[in-house]
Amino acid sequence: MTTLDLWNTLNDLTDDQFKQFKWFLKQDDILEGFSAIPVAQLEKADRQDTVDRMVEKYQGPGALEVTTKVLGNISRNDLVQRLKNFSLGPKDGAHKDNNRKKPKLKSVQQFAVDVTLDPDTAHPHLILSSDRKQVHHGDVRKKLPHNPERFETCVNILGKQSFSSGRFYFEVQVKGKTAWVLGVAKNSIKRKGSITASPENGYWTIMMRNGEEYEANDDCPVSLSPNHHPQRVGVFVDYDEGLVSFYDADAADLLYSYTSCSFTEKLYPFLSPCTNNGGKNSAPLIISPANHLQNLKTQDFGVLKEEHERKKAELKSVQEFAVDVTLDPDTAHPHLILSGDRKQVHHGDVRKKLPDNPERFYRCVNILGNQSFSSGRFYFEVQVKGKTAWTLGVAKESIKRKGDVTLSPKEGIWTICLENGDVYEATDDPLVNLHMKSHPQRVGVFVDYDEGLVSFYDADAADLLYSYTGCSFTEKLYPFLSPCTNDGGKNSAPLIISPANHLQNLKTQDFSVLKEEHERKKAELKSVQEFAVDVTLDPDTAHPHLILSGDRKQVHHGDVRKKLPDNPERFYRCVNILGNQSFSSGKFYFEVQVKGKTAWTLGVAKESINRKGNITTIPEDGYWTIRMRNGDEYTANDDDPVSLSLNHHPQKVGVFVDYEEGLVSFYDVDVADRLYAFTDCSFTEKLLPYFSPCTNNNGENSAPLIICPVNHL
Repeated sequence: MTTLDLWNTLNDLTDDQFKQFKWFLKQDDILEGFSAIPVAQLEKADRQDTVDRMVEKYQGPGALEVTTKVLGNISRNDLVQRLKNFSLGPKDGAHKDNNRKKPKLKSVQQFAVDVTLDPDTAHPHLILSSDRKQVHHGDVRKKLPHNPERFETCVNILGKQSFSSGRFYFEVQVKGKTAWVLGVAKNSIKRKGSITASPENGYWTIMMRNGEEYEANDDCPVSLSPNHHPQRVGVFVDYDEGLVSFYDADAADLLYSYTSCSFTEKLYPFLSPCTNNGGKNSAPLIISPANHLQNLKTQDFGVLKEEHERKKAELKSVQEFAVDVTLDPDTAHPHLILSGDRKQVHHGDVRKKLPDNPERFYRCVNILGNQSFSSGRFYFEVQVKGKTAWTLGVAKESIKRKGDVTLSPKEGIWTICLENGDVYEATDDPLVNLHMKSHPQRVGVFVDYDEGLVSFYDADAADLLYSYTGCSFTEKLYPFLSPCTNDGGKNSAPLIISPANHLQNLKTQDFSVLKEEHERKKAELKSVQEFAVDVTLDPDTAHPHLILSGDRKQVHHGDVRKKLPDNPERFYRCVNILGNQSFSSGKFYFEVQVKGKTAWTLGVAKESINRKGNITTIPEDGYWTIRMRNGDEYTANDDDPVSLSLNHHPQKVGVFVDYEEGLVSFYDVDVADRLYAFTDCSFTEKLLPYFSPCTNNNGENSAPLIICPVNHL
């Protein structure tokens, strides 16, 4: 065990458990042969101070013995088990920090305080976590007392703690947000009407707007140009010096300082998560521990690096057993919606009428993978980004599927789950609460059938989240997934089975594997490009606002509606156009440049589609399309829309159709990625290429769609 292991252990304790831990350290009979740490040394000691006191008092092995004993006394045997594999040794030396900015941040982090949110000040639209460390904006305005402390117009909240002297520091995670305001405010600020967050009015804050605009809200606002987007912001106040400073806590960059301030009353931490903006800004503000591993003042950098490399190596060793998993529609609960490639699943509001076959879950919104395993090792990864609830793992073939399902090994299910956006559990016998360092975006599941092992990983951080050991497997195991109910849209993001070896985790990956995968994708794209056809646009179908080039290869939206014949072929309300060529058999492929656009729709449509009124571009109505909206939102317009998570923005999109196979596939031509596939389509009439450049949006989306020649890879 190293001091890092001891620090991590104490950091995994709740505040109440940490108080209990320190209480036991003050007792002379804590453990035979060990005396108490003096009360004065522990009274105001934080976790890091406590580590220092224990190592100083008990030395290495003694610190391990005492820690193990106290953890047992406070019923944290899960942490005892984790410590048993370590032995404490001396550090190899101190890391010399070459970045001169680091000591400045480190010097203010010494004044870190524990901040919680004050619900009595919270605007009625704000939602707090149970530990009062997180806050986000909700769509429903709660009925709350109209007390003097509460913000009523602006979506703000204050910290519970006040400060009227000395120095203090706290950190807030802003990851995933497009707007926020952070800082401090004096006690007497205005809370009931419109508020100007400036020093003159008792606020010292910085803010982010529109995902990329940063400002210090000084009496004359100051535009800030950070080197990159901060994920955690540190706020430092020296009350007596009249100083408020803001830091990018990860890069240790000083973002802005208010100097020569005159403080004459109590100051409170001030936070605004801003409105959720239709879900775009729904991520919470999270008050986080100030001394993250990268900033530990006593930590040996070499130990940190070695530990991270060890975790990466462990994850890499199980990723070698990655298998291709798809979802089994015959097991899907009737509320679940699958993507065409059977890699994504989310909960829909409508219960479909499906056969009540023995394999199907009928009460709980679960689904199994198509693949089964009865020996050896296997691994798969699932993207859980944007979700507030999910369950993942494996289940044996004979599990109960028709009534209430109990998630436990006793019932043949080995899973971990997320509830309420921040509560993680392993559904063991009994339940085990999991203490995450951060919210996993992708979860890896590894099974060693013969060893009776099921392990779960945060695939991005390479952290082992939980392991079931000593399992007895006697029948086939299947991947088990539950996206949970969509909770009125709050949990509508899909679970996505993703390729195991993402580029961001392949710093040490054999390049030949990457090359082989890229060559495979190129070969697939090349095979469909062989069916390239010459497509031109049909002016007789063009909406009157659309403008075509002379060669009929380009189209964009114009401001003037032309006077054109209202012939049956013409789209009259929606800004669409069809290709001149039709196809009723075989295979065909074409490419369209979408560069510079913020919105578009592409695909194919059957000849008999509705062209005159409002149009829904879904297969049921004869359209097979994908679209982009708002510059970065990609969707496959399936009968139940499927959100697409793209690695980057396509500049050219390829469309491939196999008429007889009922297949429509879309490709990012430049990187050879397949974006989406509609499968098992039933084509009974002519298909035509379909295009919508969408409206020009006052010039923001004025770039044309361009049908371009196919350059074979």
